[in-house]
Amino acid sequence: MIYSINYFNMFIGSRDQVAGLQQKSIITQHIEDKMANNVTDSSFKKEVLESDLPVLVDFWAEWCGPCKMLTPIIDEISKELKGKVKVLKMNIDENPNISSEYGIRSIPTIMLFKNGEQKDTKIGLQQKNSLLDWINKSV
Repeated sequence: MIYSINYFNMFIGSRDQVAGLQQKSIITQHIEDKMANNVTDSSFKKEVLESDLPVLVDFWAEWCGPCKMLTPIIDEISKELKGKVKVLKMNIDENPNISSEYGIRSIPTIMLFKNGEQKDTKIGLQQKNSLLDWINKSV
């Protein structure tokens, strides 16, 4: 049996199973390395609510396909708006308190915060240009 994980293959079998699991680990690490900065339940207040800059928070989960598709778009926006808007990502499975507090029911959910207050929300996969327009209008 062959299972496809992103661009790598995981082969199930004695020796190949170990190689496949190693590839999955590499894929997960690659995804984590490419993300905008992460925020957690414990760092949310400082990183988001007390930020001098407007903050975009991408609520996501590792198992979410649309979230993975949104990741490169969020990364590009983070680079383009560096110094103007802080871009953060929050894994809802690892940080259930803030996700629950802000009523995250569907992912990806993107929220904009300014001066410690939630300004606007987008739910679902978004195109880069529409996100940039939305951010610029909201902040």
